[in-house]
Amino acid sequence: MNPKITIRRFAVFSFAAFAAFSVFAAVSCTPLTSMWKSTQGNRASAEKSVPQSVSSERPLVSNAFAYARYVAINLSDTPRKDEWTEADIKSVFQKAAQQSGIPESEALKFYSMQVPSQAEGRTNQRIGKFRQQVRACMSDSKGWSHGACCRALAGPAALIPEPSEAQTLESSGSESRFRVQGMKAWLSVCHSVTSGQPATLADFRKFHDYQSVQPDGWTKKLHARSRAKRGPRRLYRSAEGDIAVAETLVPEDCSVLETEVIVRRPDGALNFWVYDARGQPVDTSHFPPADVPAGGGPKTVEKPSPDSCMGCHYDLKTRQFNVQFPSADELKLPSTKDLPVLCRQTGESLAEDN
Repeated sequence: MNPKITIRRFAVFSFAAFAAFSVFAAVSCTPLTSMWKSTQGNRASAEKSVPQSVSSERPLVSNAFAYARYVAINLSDTPRKDEWTEADIKSVFQKAAQQSGIPESEALKFYSMQVPSQAEGRTNQRIGKFRQQVRACMSDSKGWSHGACCRALAGPAALIPEPSEAQTLESSGSESRFRVQGMKAWLSVCHSVTSGQPATLADFRKFHDYQSVQPDGWTKKLHARSRAKRGPRRLYRSAEGDIAVAETLVPEDCSVLETEVIVRRPDGALNFWVYDARGQPVDTSHFPPADVPAGGGPKTVEKPSPDSCMGCHYDLKTRQFNVQFPSADELKLPSTKDLPVLCRQTGESLAEDN
């Protein structure tokens, strides 16, 4: 599986990377090109998406590798379903940075910005910080686009640890190459852009009018006791089965709180898009608080998207984000059988609790 690298080698990489951001001013700067080359010449030792032993109950790859592969899929020009290696992923990051047109020094300048975040939780803080870094890039006098900034900053987000991470990694001896928190932040800020999310829900419906249900077209079912949302949810599926649209409904008046869209890509992975009640794209999704029992009438909490979606639509063995309709039983979601059936339209099909 994930090859071992020595603590010394990781420490050299960590300190050199941080020098680019003046975190450790005494260490000379290592350019991003050294990151691309660190394992490109050693494909045999790089972590692969399908190792030799597939009978083990252990996941086939590390969680960090799974996220890095998904970010690389977002950035790839052409779909691919074959095996990925660490070197392949870094090559995609390098190519994306080159295609952005943003010089490496400029990208590192934006990524080095130390901006405070008032959000609660490590992931939300990291997202808030990265969002401000991307905005700084877009506000530059050279007029870099959102897409260009995302492509230029993908490599740094995936490969360069935060100062607190570096200290923790060195003390614990962790040897993971990719930074999960950085990639979660990148996905929250950039996934909608790199995956081609329509600008509004109305724009999406111009291509996929899921509410015009036809016998040979879209199907519709009400999940009145959705276990994922602990409340009513209306689910639409395309005839081809490659698109699913889920409306989270407000129990009190059955209005649409949010619309979540899942689209299967040509490479088999999924895109995760969320629109708010006004049909505007957002990077959060609503879920019930974990510590409130079903039927307790809780208000929802917002969690980062697409990360909160990816956690369910995830093959736990292959660690690929390609499970379009996950099982609530396999996810061990709490039962909602005691909730009332709400928001059912006349003649509407009622789905099993899921």
